[in-house]
Amino acid sequence: MTLPTYTSLTALAIFIGGGFALHRAPAEKRLQAFDVLIGGLVGGIIIARAEHVLLNLAHFSFHRHEIL
Repeated sequence: MTLPTYTSLTALAIFIGGGFALHRAPAEKRLQAFDVLIGGLVGGIIIARAEHVLLNLAHFSFHRHEIL
């Protein structure tokens, strides 16, 4: 089993940063902060995929089933 270093460190940084943000948020605002973190994570994944597809449009024009 191989462990991709860049991906693992990025996931660790997101986890630590999110935990720190939740820790620093006031107790009554933690649920809202968590919602913002989840929304940012989902939005970031969608935007990153769209950028990848646009940058590799030549490939995805012939392999449309791989876009999602």
